[in-house]
Amino acid sequence: TLSRRHASFGVVEGYCFLGENVGGAGGVRVIGPGHRSYNNYFESLSGRTGGIIALEAGEPNAPNNGYEPVTDCIVAHNTFVDCGDPALALDRSFGADGRTVLPSGVTIVGNLISLPGQSAVIGVDNGFTWADNLAFANGLGTAPANGTTSLSTDPLSTSADGLERPTPGGPAENATAAAFAFLQSDMDGQPRDANPDIGADELSGAA
Repeated sequence: TLSRRHASFGVVEGYCFLGENVGGAGGVRVIGPGHRSYNNYFESLSGRTGGIIALEAGEPNAPNNGYEPVTDCIVAHNTFVDCGDPALALDRSFGADGRTVLPSGVTIVGNLISLPGQSAVIGVDNGFTWADNLAFANGLGTAPANGTTSLSTDPLSTSADGLERPTPGGPAENATAAAFAFLQSDMDGQPRDANPDIGADELSGAA
């Protein structure tokens, strides 16, 4: 896993996590304040932490070697494909080892989930902001339906480079509200428009 621990206001952007179903392969662990996860692509991760992006429960008055609470966090425009864990775990290890503080102030927007064998999301939604997420999964889990649309067919197609990208004309294209169009580019460095595509990739003919 890429673990954002003992740090704050870190940005994880534009990574490809290609697990090839090797045992113990995870995604991103989020600990502490201010972290952002943008434009990341997660495929065939067997799972390690209960969620491909795992928001960790925190400790009150956490020591330097402990778990600071997750606050002011954004998870936006990530793509999840055929992984062994749900896309998001919202409260990992809550109640264990004095970790009694749920993540708060979290925004989850524009994520594209294709995990037909998994629930889309697990864990407690502690008043998070959700918008314009799509899930082709075995149920939404704890993701609210007013911010996550459940799909009956896969919104992704295999591209020439082997990665799964939004199907042209499909439900992900131009489907993020302008109010959440705060990213200038996608995982390939191509520009996003005023109504970005959901997921890490923007359908584009740009260089």
